[in-house]
Amino acid sequence: MIIRKTVKLIYGDDKVETKLLFREVPYETAKRMMLKNHYSHKWNANFGRINIGVYKDNELLGCASFGNLMNPKSYKSICGNFEKENVVELNRLWVDDCLGKNVETVLLGASWKIIKSDFRDVKAIQSFADGRLGVGTIYKASSFKYYGFAESIFFIDKETNITYHHVPFENTKRPDGMIKLNTLLIQNRLKSIKVKTYRYIFCLYKNIKIDLKPQKYPKYEKGYQNMPIKINNNIIIRAYVLAYLLNYQEKEILQEWVLENIDKNEIYQALKNESIIMISKERNVYQKYLEILDGVDIMFNTKIQKKEQLSLF
Repeated sequence: MIIRKTVKLIYGDDKVETKLLFREVPYETAKRMMLKNHYSHKWNANFGRINIGVYKDNELLGCASFGNLMNPKSYKSICGNFEKENVVELNRLWVDDCLGKNVETVLLGASWKIIKSDFRDVKAIQSFADGRLGVGTIYKASSFKYYGFAESIFFIDKETNITYHHVPFENTKRPDGMIKLNTLLIQNRLKSIKVKTYRYIFCLYKNIKIDLKPQKYPKYEKGYQNMPIKINNNIIIRAYVLAYLLNYQEKEILQEWVLENIDKNEIYQALKNESIIMISKERNVYQKYLEILDGVDIMFNTKIQKKEQLSLF
């Protein structure tokens, strides 16, 4: 479906009639646009199931990108009658400033019509507002209902200023991120912050009943709270074991930290993690996993011997 309409866009105190076109855009086009222009400069594998662009004079100047739920099982909490394909998340929204202040709500309104026409299995849109930027005023303007907030921990790289959610640090099933992020953590590269995340849901059809109880729209607030860094020894051990099994260059840094900060019993306990055992079998490195089990005593005996040698000088 393609929508052509003349809308009044707000520029300062003026309202200017502008001809715009709205239509679906390719996945790669939406991804490139968000990586370049969205404040996060990030794109997740769940994003891009539906991408609706806004055009002026045949030039793509913005996009609303919808994806699968970041928490795949949460659709049942929204409505007991929903299947997973019935809800998508508005993951990214960016529009060029040249289109005026109110164009985001215009783009979302056009997106609802296109989704209802071309993606009829979708019945509701969920989105989350990042408390660092505000409480999600645009969602109120676009008739979303508000369903409260949660507090999440994020980490900011002190050298690059890149922000990471806490989940990848703990996700053993995605070892690449887990290994690299926990290495940054023990190198004191990161600072920790707590951020409010505001939840909004918009129903595309009037007969949809949400099981959650809507709340009053939140008062304006912006920012985050600094938090002390807390290192989970079990997580660091798992990151080290995965780095060793999969031959990541970070394994030496992680091993050195583990030997200096964690005792043998903690390591043996962490090695029993089911995800690590499963990954070692899936990647055909189970024998290396067994080698780590056998080598823990050797590692610690070597550390003790080195300390004894240093104490002689």
